[in-house]
Amino acid sequence: MPSSKPASSPKDKRLRWALAFERMSVGSNLLVGVAAVIVGMFASSLALLSLGADAIAATVGAAIVAWQFYAEGQKPPGDLGHKCPEWVTRLTGALLTLFCLWLAVASICNLLGSGARPVASTFGIEIAGVSFASTIALSRAKLAFAAALASAALREEAWRTIASVWVSGITLLGLSANVAFDWWWADPVAAFLLIAFLGMSGWQDLFGPLSPDITARRLKGEQ
Repeated sequence: MPSSKPASSPKDKRLRWALAFERMSVGSNLLVGVAAVIVGMFASSLALLSLGADAIAATVGAAIVAWQFYAEGQKPPGDLGHKCPEWVTRLTGALLTLFCLWLAVASICNLLGSGARPVASTFGIEIAGVSFASTIALSRAKLAFAAALASAALREEAWRTIASVWVSGITLLGLSANVAFDWWWADPVAAFLLIAFLGMSGWQDLFGPLSPDITARRLKGEQ
């Protein structure tokens, strides 16, 4: 007996793949964020703490986009009642901005000799390396699916992931210099450099426009 279930369109398949990548992004960022914060506290590493803060903020952003795609997919065509949880994004931006202010003071004080010197951590290098590789792969995939689906929300989240690539790379360089050459000061210098990327992400979340995504509704309307 033939199945009465309609076949999925190519665009529906791309939408499901985009949602899958967002879920992967949530999981990987959450693991990196928690691990970086824990190891960063034990190693007194401002760079690792910065990586952890960025990864946790990226987790929230990816979760919001994944929720948007899922919620839109459950609504009938023409239903425009979907609303992005704006307060979550604004709160994340505010916390990330406050973290940048603390990081600026902490990194300068550390360079001036105040506080504990960062401990060389090979485990921290592994965390930063995993984050660097995963964010490169995820950013490329998100940009591709954002173009295929004409999704403004996914495109903005992809550029947020590209910022995380820079955060991971700078952190990796700072930690590697500390391990390879015993340059303890490379850690707070890397942390200070990360303020630019963390600050841009926090400022965008706090004051920038939000893009409610209507990709799923458009796809349903075309069927």
